Amino acid sequence: MNIDKSDQRRIGRVPVIIADEWIEPRGMDWSSLSVRIREKDIDAIPARLECLEHRAEAMGNAARDAWNKHFSEAGSFEWVADVCTRIQSRIYQCKHVASRPIIAESLKPLYRKVFYRELTAEMLDRVGLKT
Repeated sequence: MNIDKSDQRRIGRVPVIIADEWIEPRGMDWSSLSVRIREKDIDAIPARLECLEHRAEAMGNAARDAWNKHFSEAGSFEWVADVCTRIQSRIYQCKHVASRPIIAESLKPLYRKVFYRELTAEMLDRVGLKT
């Protein structure tokens, strides 16, 4: 059976992360869905994977679920849509102010700033860089 690379991400493979200074993105329990190996312990990968063989199916399922929720097209679209919805609700809250033509025109740049600020904050939070 031939499986292309895009399908491999969807079939529940457990990522083996070989890195000393990699910072996990927030929002997932990485220990339940991946194997972390220090760079100096690269020779120990086969033994480590054998020790975790009894958890392989559960970890693979957790990895697939995390990919679907956070990294797939649908998952990514969902969180971008959520950010847009939050921004739209803020705009709606200011509707009485925005109904005045002069004020409405002056607020358009503010809406853009809010949109980009919210989107950037959400993206940074998803990759674990938000302070």
